Amino acid sequence: MPAKPRLPVRLTPAAAGDLEAAFAYVSERDRSAASELLQRLEEAVGRLADFPELGVALQPEDFELLRPGARFIVVEPYMIFYRVGDLEIIVLRVLHSRRDHLAELLESLGE
Repeated sequence: MPAKPRLPVRLTPAAAGDLEAAFAYVSERDRSAASELLQRLEEAVGRLADFPELGVALQPEDFELLRPGARFIVVEPYMIFYRVGDLEIIVLRVLHSRRDHLAELLESLGE
């Protein structure tokens, strides 16, 4: 069985802003820790290209307001929300797990 082609990963503007905000917040206290966090988040996003089904699917019956297909992975203390499309993987948001991440996800997606 041939391997599935590697899908490109694209960050939405909101997800890119989330990464910048996370780095800025942590770097106020510890720049080295901020760099390490950003590296871990970027590595996790990069792994999605090879393993798009890696994350947990948000079940439509549990999250009726979200279009089907949203998934997430955890990179403590952040959650990376994404969708696997036919041609690319779209990172929707990167949100701290203590925030109301589902409300922010719905708000940013307009769903």
